[in-house]
Amino acid sequence: HVGGHVLETSDLGVMRGLILGEVGTFVTIGFERGSEDPVQFEISLMRGNAEYFAQLAAKAQMQAEVERLKESLESAEGELQRLRDTLEAQEAEAERDKVAVERLRGLLRSAEEQLRSVQATLNQEMMERRALETRLTSLRSQRDQDSIDVK
Repeated sequence: HVGGHVLETSDLGVMRGLILGEVGTFVTIGFERGSEDPVQFEISLMRGNAEYFAQLAAKAQMQAEVERLKESLESAEGELQRLRDTLEAQEAEAERDKVAVERLRGLLRSAEEQLRSVQATLNQEMMERRALETRLTSLRSQRDQDSIDVK
């Protein structure tokens, strides 16, 4: 039988007409082999020609390539997201570092101001000490002179 039509007594032209059809469609063919204990076979065939089957092979290759490209795209998108997350974390860390640097600069300015103030105070005290030492030296000289004069 071909496509449900029994063809036991039909000629090959009728059989050929039933087998041929629109490219890409299927036809079912059934037959028996053997005379004493016949074995029945039934197969389904796709109608087509060499060009059609070459196109099917090319289509399968293109579908495989599309799948491979989709996987590559998904991988690239995952990598892009990972890099975006890393960049965001790095930017946040850089902002924290910037705040810490500004705080340290403020502390440095404050320490420099304190140092200048302490240096000014030290200079003032050293000048006062020199003045006192000069006065003490002068007073000692005066006392020594007075003691020489008294003798």
